[in-house]
Amino acid sequence: MYGLKSLLLILFLVSVAIRVHGGSEPVRVISSVQPLALLLDLVTEGKVESRVLLGEGQTPHDFAFSVSDRRQLAQSDLLLWVGPSLEPYLQELAVNTRQVSMEGVLSLPDQGRHSSDHAHDNHHEQHLWLNGTHAIPVLYAISLQLSELDPQNREFYRTNAQREAEALLRLLPPPSSVTSIETSRRAYAVDHQAYGHFLEYVDLPAPIVLSHSPEIAPGARSLWRAGQQLENGDCLLIVKGHKRKWMTSFANREQLQMREVDLLGVGVTSYKLLLINLYDEFRSCAY
Repeated sequence: MYGLKSLLLILFLVSVAIRVHGGSEPVRVISSVQPLALLLDLVTEGKVESRVLLGEGQTPHDFAFSVSDRRQLAQSDLLLWVGPSLEPYLQELAVNTRQVSMEGVLSLPDQGRHSSDHAHDNHHEQHLWLNGTHAIPVLYAISLQLSELDPQNREFYRTNAQREAEALLRLLPPPSSVTSIETSRRAYAVDHQAYGHFLEYVDLPAPIVLSHSPEIAPGARSLWRAGQQLENGDCLLIVKGHKRKWMTSFANREQLQMREVDLLGVGVTSYKLLLINLYDEFRSCAY
């Protein structure tokens, strides 16, 4: 006869075995930001329990943990995060957690350890998901981790990752496909230095960058120089939900179109749609 302790141990081991080998309970994954959850969806097609850490209206720059957030992280099987440059508050928690970090996958240095001035200069480095080619190794890393957690669906995850990686390579047209009608370029401006990875991915004309960070208003002389390069009706692209008084004043003075662009995939149902929407906004301003 088994003793009580032995029975409890057996029940625990059985529950773990069921969990790891694809029982009825789905794998639980927490993504730090919505774009990573959208990448997860490409691999899993909803086969896992997915939750996004940041709530609506929150950004990684102003995020603060709640008791519920910590509990959810402790109960998750896998954490998807960008990395310490953008999310230093997750760095300690990620040490003892099964996780995929974009910075880790791409072998990037920890920009978060640099001085604040240098961090502002490299603000766009934090938005790695805006480059579809950066997302490709992340898809494979997610597939690998899920295959270990859920071996019965290993081939399903691997096949999806490979298919979606190939799709990202041909998602947006290369610069050479721009028609002759569209070769007349227009100047346009962006609110801050957040779009570098995206512009590397699509190779659109470089915009006029007004500030290193949306929280830092440029000096009057810098804005005057920017205004000299723009004409009435040109675009000023700003991050959705980050409109600042100085941006509105500048757009009104220079008679610019002020358009909001979505970097965090708010309300977007597909990672590919996030990139397509961003591309369409930029191209309509640049040509």
